[in-house]
Amino acid sequence: MQPIDKIKKWKRQHRFILTGMILSTFAIILLQLSYTSVLKGPYGFVASIVLLISLYAFVIYPLHKLKWFLWAFKNENDKGELLRLATDAKIVHAYNSNFLYASKKEKEIIKKYYAQAKEGKLSDQESNTTFEETIFYNDKGIILEKSTLAFTIPVVLFIIFLYLGISKEFDSISDYVKNLTPIIALLSAIYLIRALWHILDTSIKLRINEQGIQIRKNRFHLWKNIKRISVEETRFSNGKNGKVVPMLHLFAQGYEERLDISYLAVSMDELNDLIEQYKKHEGRKVDLEQSEV
Repeated sequence: MQPIDKIKKWKRQHRFILTGMILSTFAIILLQLSYTSVLKGPYGFVASIVLLISLYAFVIYPLHKLKWFLWAFKNENDKGELLRLATDAKIVHAYNSNFLYASKKEKEIIKKYYAQAKEGKLSDQESNTTFEETIFYNDKGIILEKSTLAFTIPVVLFIIFLYLGISKEFDSISDYVKNLTPIIALLSAIYLIRALWHILDTSIKLRINEQGIQIRKNRFHLWKNIKRISVEETRFSNGKNGKVVPMLHLFAQGYEERLDISYLAVSMDELNDLIEQYKKHEGRKVDLEQSEV
């Protein structure tokens, strides 16, 4: 992943956090409209808003920045460029390496990354590690961008029916709606939990190194055993509707494995180039071994 892509990932994650804070504020407003709300009255409303803002400013934002920094700089070759972009985006300061809630070990790592960024180079050990293996996970920002509507609708429905359930005005609603309310709220909650499950999924989707490639937790395939591998758009038909997705196709030993890369932080061209680099490197290693014999 290029430095600019890591900055974009920060911005996507930040928008997701802000969206969550806005939804929480909306939920508090609905609770304020309820006669049975424990936060009833202007003082309760102001206290709740202040609590949310404080939670964001002093806990959520510092922790998010710390975790992003450690992830973004860990295997980055061009740390100098990444630090410049992060400084321009006002994520970090160019000369201040102090991070709130960072442990003693994390502070040492952060100082090391800052020093390497200023030197403009990585140690040989980090460079080798970066090239030996590349791992892809689902990008949470991409998932949210592709399913914003599907994610928002159940949240809004759940909050609305939560409000109806605790409001005294609920007594004047017909019995049909009363019976329907918990069912819709439950279905919305289930859908929301399902969406969050995918967002919080941290399992490895694709592993590539000098020896070969592995899709999810399936068999690891050596480069020499792979007959063909390609990354291309694939159409899936479902009745009259069709869907085109970027797909990794791997053919080895009489069967095919496929992986939808829509949610990975890599384009089709970038993944094709990465695979070719690893295959060429493996070929050079084999040639060197044969020449030494």
